[in-house]
Amino acid sequence: MNRQGWFGWTVVRHGSDTSGNYQHRGRKGKKGGSLPGGGHGAIGIGVDLSEQDRRKAVQEYRQKQRDKKTAKHPVAGTLEEAKKQSIGRQEIINHIVATNPPKQVKSGKVTAEEWAKEYMSDSDQEFALVQVHPEAMHFPAEVDLPKVGAYAQQTGQPPPIVVDSNQKMEARFGGGKLERAYGRQPHTVIDGKHRAKAALEQGASSIRAYVPKGKLGEIWQRSHEIERSKFAREYLKKKGFPLLEETGAGWKVDRQGQERTYTPRDIERIARNTGHEWTWGQ
Repeated sequence: MNRQGWFGWTVVRHGSDTSGNYQHRGRKGKKGGSLPGGGHGAIGIGVDLSEQDRRKAVQEYRQKQRDKKTAKHPVAGTLEEAKKQSIGRQEIINHIVATNPPKQVKSGKVTAEEWAKEYMSDSDQEFALVQVHPEAMHFPAEVDLPKVGAYAQQTGQPPPIVVDSNQKMEARFGGGKLERAYGRQPHTVIDGKHRAKAALEQGASSIRAYVPKGKLGEIWQRSHEIERSKFAREYLKKKGFPLLEETGAGWKVDRQGQERTYTPRDIERIARNTGHEWTWGQ
């Protein structure tokens, strides 16, 4: 092995991703260890890598390892499927600590269970793994923008975030718009607010989340409303109707010199007629 590549020179790896220890050449008749090779040329036998390629390959490898640890359950595709899932509180605590330990746990000041007692809901509620819109929840505090930027640069899916019913924490800011929402709010992200914000920065319309089963209906509905609003704006723009106002009652537009309000029911009907498929179908 040529080690010069760690500082921008050429590096050669041996082995494959199916073997044991990273970087060894392997025993006779056995494959040597490496970061992922797998035949796609990222890191493999006799491949020259730039520092940028090496970093990307390492990042992809670590992402795969995180996915194995943090996504043991399939993502529910419908509300009915989500209601049938049964993910326990302890498994959620283990996920949080394995993914991104809270500062108190990381510093050794408290155990994971003590942290959960302080911040998670007291009820022994069950969770489900679903896709939610990143704007559908509240954040318990402002995000650290450099940390958001770091997440936004990563490739692949981030580990699922965790949403709680927020019986203890006060949400200071709401969703991706960071609108102030003082007081106790539902749908609070207790782990992964930087991942949720990074998803918005990347233009993603959904992110994986562990959600209390008792809050599934509310978050599903909120995610659908956000998706419906985006569909309405895009449809009206395509039709050439300038949007004058958007409220809970609907979307007021200038339609050839006359004001017209499209209600949520109107938009649902238009979506059906155009064959649009909702991510969070009703």
